Amino acid sequence: MPVIRINAEGDIPVLHGGHRSLAPTLTHALTQNGPVVVMIHGYSFLPYDRIHCPHRHIFSGADHLANPKALSWPKNLGFGTGSPDEGLAIAFGWHARGTLWAARETSRSAARALARVIEMVRDQAPEKPVHIVAHSLGAHLALTALTFLQTHDVSRVLVMNAATHQSHAHQALATEAGKTCELFNIVSHENAVYDFLFESCVPASTRVDRSLGRGFTAANALTTRLDHISVLEALNHQGYPIARPKHWYCHWSTYLRPGVFPFYQALLRTPDRLPLHHLRRLFDEAENAPSVSRRGLGRFNLLPIFAKQAS
Repeated sequence: MPVIRINAEGDIPVLHGGHRSLAPTLTHALTQNGPVVVMIHGYSFLPYDRIHCPHRHIFSGADHLANPKALSWPKNLGFGTGSPDEGLAIAFGWHARGTLWAARETSRSAARALARVIEMVRDQAPEKPVHIVAHSLGAHLALTALTFLQTHDVSRVLVMNAATHQSHAHQALATEAGKTCELFNIVSHENAVYDFLFESCVPASTRVDRSLGRGFTAANALTTRLDHISVLEALNHQGYPIARPKHWYCHWSTYLRPGVFPFYQALLRTPDRLPLHHLRRLFDEAENAPSVSRRGLGRFNLLPIFAKQAS
């Protein structure tokens, strides 16, 4: 499987699980045709930890994992198929355990390490598009990394149930790298309690600022609401059937929900087929249709709000 596993040690990127030099390993891996997709985990993970190592969890290439929240991102993003143009996945680990405030502080130096990785990719393979997929607090890290990068260094940033503020996204998209990338903000009402807890624990600098999970508007950004039945129906008509929500509370639904990964694959692997402006128009038309059902509540299961395992 074309996956490079990298961890942030302070603001320095190093290979996971060995003492090899990163630069030649990356050079060799970039000979693979296709896009570069950087995957960033969220809060509570820690590389090398016996239980919480992301490289044995969501970054694993295994078909079946013991933890019900440990669905393989690389495999579901299309890596490991043997296709000559599947590209390169970069699994980016960082110290995200401890208190939420400590992890947020660590995320800034980790963002600098991530920016160094992307700079290396751009130097060695400037023709390859670089995309980012991030969950939870990893979205804060991803957006911070844009502040260290240059024009066209990143093509698309896909954040799922992001644990960051709208103001942080606005600041990131105002940078040179941010102006030339596209942000896809994937949200669901299943995450509402976590948005509330985040806003309570990490107060914003202004009274009107909110969690990114409540929505976000910018010329080069689009919020996709996976709890709105109208949006799900619109995606289904485009060939991307996604299951309806079934939990009242679930921080991981934006990557565990059946059907989401084929949509994410299309966003990253064939962006010309899903232009941001096309999806914006599609969702607007769906939301404004008469007698539309926006939220699909149906039957729900209650998941623990405070999970002890990494997410």
